[in-house]
Amino acid sequence: MTLGFSSIAQIVDGWVRQTFTDLAAAITTSYHTEHHANDSHAVVHADSYFERSRMVALGEWTAIPVDVSVVTGFGTMTVTVGTPLTLGYTLVGKTVTFVWFFDAVTIGGAVSPYVTIALPVGITPAHYAANAIGFLDDNGTRTPGVAFVQAPTTAGSLRVIFLGRIDLANWTASAGLTRIWGQLSFEVT
Repeated sequence: MTLGFSSIAQIVDGWVRQTFTDLAAAITTSYHTEHHANDSHAVVHADSYFERSRMVALGEWTAIPVDVSVVTGFGTMTVTVGTPLTLGYTLVGKTVTFVWFFDAVTIGGAVSPYVTIALPVGITPAHYAANAIGFLDDNGTRTPGVAFVQAPTTAGSLRVIFLGRIDLANWTASAGLTRIWGQLSFEVT
């Protein structure tokens, strides 16, 4: 049997038609997996997702270098972080979560109730938020702690996380015997 041009054209035409049909079915199936009937997204598959014109992907952690301008004492209290193990944050929508772990901290000067962590540019608390931070070691003595932020009320208001003892007593002067660790989540403007 010999195949003529019209037979080959019919075979190719049928193959192409079936390929397009299968392709369209696959696209339709995957489209409806990720979309609702009203065309809104059911699921989004992506390596990274950026929101609110931010430069860091949603939920990615940003490390903060620890230096004398970031971790300080309140008033004239001096704070020197000997070993900064962790300091960073992540943003999801209008919620930020900070984590920190400072070891071998030296406290000096006129002691006060608060060690402070400066907030990065662009991170402004929307309102007061507080969280118990488990424990801290104040000059080697373990005690429950607290962390809080407050919304700036005027230009120049402190944009910091306050860290202190839960009883709000002054920190104890120490030479590398203080450890502070914890986490705080709060709403940003």
